[in-house]
Amino acid sequence: MKIRLAELTDARLLLDWRNDPETRGQSVNTDEVAWADHWAWLERALENPYRSLWIAEQDLVPVGTVRFDFDPAEDPERWELSWTVAPEVRGRGVGALIVETAVQ
Repeated sequence: MKIRLAELTDARLLLDWRNDPETRGQSVNTDEVAWADHWAWLERALENPYRSLWIAEQDLVPVGTVRFDFDPAEDPERWELSWTVAPEVRGRGVGALIVETAVQ
Protein backbone atom coordinates (compact mmCIF):
# COMPACT_ATOMS: atom_id res chain seq x y z
CA MET A 1 0.00 0.00 0.00
CA LYS A 2 1.25 3.44 -0.94
CA ILE A 3 -0.44 6.80 -0.48
CA ARG A 4 0.15 9.95 -2.48
CA LEU A 5 -1.26 13.43 -2.28
CA ALA A 6 -4.44 13.92 -4.29
CA GLU A 7 -4.38 16.23 -7.30
CA LEU A 8 -6.99 17.93 -9.46
CA THR A 9 -6.46 15.14 -11.99
CA ASP A 10 -8.05 12.79 -9.42
CA ALA A 11 -11.32 14.74 -9.48
CA ARG A 12 -13.37 12.27 -11.54
CA LEU A 13 -12.18 9.27 -9.56
CA LEU A 14 -12.90 10.96 -6.23
CA LEU A 15 -16.36 12.02 -7.40
CA ASP A 16 -17.21 8.52 -8.61
CA TRP A 17 -16.19 7.08 -5.24
CA ARG A 18 -18.07 9.81 -3.36
CA ASN A 19 -21.27 9.25 -5.32
CA ASP A 20 -21.21 5.47 -4.97
CA PRO A 21 -24.45 4.51 -3.18
CA GLU A 22 -22.71 2.59 -0.37
CA THR A 23 -20.26 5.43 0.22
CA ARG A 24 -23.11 7.95 0.30
CA GLY A 25 -24.98 5.78 2.77
CA GLN A 26 -22.02 5.95 5.18
CA SER A 27 -21.43 9.69 4.72
CA VAL A 28 -22.61 12.58 6.88
CA ASN A 29 -24.15 14.09 3.74
CA THR A 30 -25.88 11.32 1.79
CA ASP A 31 -26.84 13.47 -1.20
CA GLU A 32 -25.28 12.88 -4.60
CA VAL A 33 -22.68 15.54 -5.39
CA ALA A 34 -22.72 17.42 -8.71
CA TRP A 35 -19.55 17.77 -10.78
CA ALA A 36 -19.32 21.57 -10.37
CA ASP A 37 -19.78 21.36 -6.60
CA HIS A 38 -17.20 18.59 -6.34
CA TRP A 39 -14.66 20.49 -8.44
CA ALA A 40 -15.04 23.60 -6.30
CA TRP A 41 -14.73 21.51 -3.11
CA LEU A 42 -11.60 19.76 -4.40
CA GLU A 43 -9.91 23.04 -5.35
CA ARG A 44 -10.59 24.40 -1.85
CA ALA A 45 -9.51 21.12 -0.21
CA LEU A 46 -6.18 21.04 -2.02
CA GLU A 47 -5.45 24.65 -1.03
CA ASN A 48 -6.52 24.27 2.60
CA PRO A 49 -3.47 24.14 4.91
CA TYR A 50 -5.57 22.35 7.55
CA ARG A 51 -6.69 19.54 5.22
CA SER A 52 -4.62 16.74 3.75
CA LEU A 53 -6.19 14.60 1.01
CA TRP A 54 -4.50 11.41 -0.15
CA ILE A 55 -5.05 8.65 -2.71
CA ALA A 56 -4.24 5.09 -1.63
CA GLU A 57 -2.79 2.76 -4.25
CA GLN A 58 -1.96 -0.93 -4.45
CA ASP A 59 0.29 -1.94 -7.34
CA LEU A 60 -0.18 1.59 -8.76
CA VAL A 61 -3.98 1.13 -8.87
CA PRO A 62 -6.09 3.60 -6.85
CA VAL A 63 -8.06 1.72 -4.17
CA GLY A 64 -9.29 4.50 -1.92
CA THR A 65 -8.82 7.88 -0.37
CA VAL A 66 -8.10 9.24 3.07
CA ARG A 67 -8.46 12.77 4.38
CA PHE A 68 -7.14 14.45 7.51
CA ASP A 69 -8.83 17.62 8.75
CA PHE A 70 -7.53 19.87 11.50
CA ASP A 71 -9.11 22.99 12.96
CA PRO A 72 -6.70 24.58 15.45
CA ALA A 73 -9.30 27.18 16.44
CA GLU A 74 -11.79 24.46 17.37
CA ASP A 75 -9.44 22.02 19.10
CA PRO A 76 -5.65 22.11 18.66
CA GLU A 77 -5.39 18.46 19.78
CA ARG A 78 -8.04 16.95 17.48
CA TRP A 79 -7.73 15.62 13.94
CA GLU A 80 -10.66 14.22 11.97
CA LEU A 81 -10.02 11.26 9.69
CA SER A 82 -12.24 10.27 6.77
CA TRP A 83 -11.67 7.49 4.25
CA THR A 84 -13.36 5.81 1.32
CA VAL A 85 -12.63 2.39 -0.17
CA ALA A 86 -13.12 1.92 -3.91
CA PRO A 87 -16.23 -0.21 -4.53
CA GLU A 88 -14.30 -2.83 -6.51
CA VAL A 89 -12.00 -3.68 -3.58
CA ARG A 90 -14.42 -3.61 -0.67
CA GLY A 91 -14.47 -6.57 1.68
CA ARG A 92 -10.74 -7.27 1.36
CA GLY A 93 -9.41 -5.37 4.38
CA VAL A 94 -8.30 -2.43 2.24
CA GLY A 95 -9.94 0.18 4.48
CA ALA A 96 -7.94 -0.85 7.53
CA LEU A 97 -4.75 -0.87 5.47
CA ILE A 98 -5.50 2.61 4.08
CA VAL A 99 -5.98 4.02 7.58
CA GLU A 100 -2.93 2.25 8.98
CA THR A 101 -0.72 3.47 6.13
CA ALA A 102 -2.04 7.02 6.31
CA VAL A 103 -1.61 7.31 10.06
CA GLN A 104 1.99 6.11 9.83
